[in-house]
Parts: sequence; structure tokens; C-alpha cells
Amino acid sequence: MQLLIQKAGPQHQDMLENLYQLYLNDIGGFFEHIRLAADGRYPNTQLLRYFNETEREPWLVLADGNAAGFALLRDVNRNEEMSKSIDEFFVHQDYRRCGAGSAIANELLNHYPGRWEIGVVDVNERAIQFWLSVIQGRCGDNFHEHRNDGAWPGPLYMFSVS
Repeated sequence: MQLLIQKAGPQHQDMLENLYQLYLNDIGGFFEHIRLAADGRYPNTQLLRYFNETEREPWLVLADGNAAGFALLRDVNRNEEMSKSIDEFFVHQDYRRCGAGSAIANELLNHYPGRWEIGVVDVNERAIQFWLSVIQGRCGDNFHEHRNDGAWPGPLYMFSVS
């Protein structure tokens, strides 16, 4: 399988919106506010921000030329220090459990050396296992798990890559 991980441009917006619907279906069980609308689609209020705001970036993943996933990145200023954040990360089920997710995550980390943070909700145990595996594969135990007392319902992993 050949993966292509690229910044998404306006020409990719429809494809990302389709993938985002699959993503919302996957994570809908973790969040009460994610529900189908009357038209049979999930309301999408966030994705356009990644095309329109300079501190946000949509990334598209193709596998052998087919839509396979995405990552939504954002610049974060925390205590006067800039970090990259992976706000949303999705790999279609056809490409899971074959190393594609780790390859995608590592490609993104390689693209932006420096400080990173990734938040995961507590109820998504598979995502916690996935991100811990990726982060420990890169940093060993040289990362910090932060919990911010209810502002985010899970761990926020903070680490640096070179």
C-alpha cells in the first residue's frame, strides 16, 4: 500500500467532508452532541475552519490513490510556547491495523519538528493505546500526560520531536 499524506487544498474539500462524515459516525458514540440531522448527515461546523483559518491545517491521506483518512492540525500557544496539535485524526477502517495510522502520524510529526500536543477522550481506549504507542515509539517516556480538571475529558499528551 502506498500512502500519500498531503496538505489539503480547496480542491480536496468535498473529499474531506465525505471522510469527516465517516469520522463523526465513528466518534458519535463518545459524544452525546454528535447526532444525525434530519437530512441523514452529521452537522459539520468545524471542518471549514481548517480551510479558512491560518493557524489550522487540513491534511488528506490517500492510500493507493483512494481516500483513506485525514488529520486536522492547529497551532497552539500555551504559556507563551507554540505547539502543534492534532485536533482530529481519522483512518478509514479499511486501512486500520496495518500500520497506516502510525505511518501517517509519524509523517506529520516529521513534517513539524518541535513541540506537540494530542488530546484523547478517556472513553476512546483504542485511540489512547494508539497515541501512546506512537508517542512512546518516538520519545520513549519523555512526554507529559496532562489532565486539566474537566476542561478536556481525557489526557493531553505533550512532547517534542526532532
